[in-house]
Amino acid sequence: MISGIVASLVGGAALSWLRGNLMVIAISAVAVGLTGLVAGGYGYLSGYNSARAKCQTATLKRQIAELQRDRDVQKITAESNAARVRVLEETANKLDQRVADYEAELAKRPANASCALTDDDIRRLRPNRRR
Repeated sequence: MISGIVASLVGGAALSWLRGNLMVIAISAVAVGLTGLVAGGYGYLSGYNSARAKCQTATLKRQIAELQRDRDVQKITAESNAARVRVLEETANKLDQRVADYEAELAKRPANASCALTDDDIRRLRPNRRR
């Protein structure tokens, strides 16, 4: 019987303590839950941002590689075009010189014969024609 009274007193004290501190326990539980939620959200967002940064880095590296390839192709094309321009300029200069020589030869002819072209004149002009 004494043990029953002691048990009820101890149980009553525990129940009384629990009732008095129930609000503190509830607030602590909510705080721990919110802390876990915030930490989990932060971890998720950190991982998401890290993955996004890696993806953007890979995309930028691919774009840089493409631009470098384009630059190299344009450099080769520019060099090739410059070589073609030099060849065309040399050809044009040679043709201009041939025309100048021919004009000088025609100027040496007598005035009345300068309009009369010979077969040699026509053969001489054939390589200069456009194709």
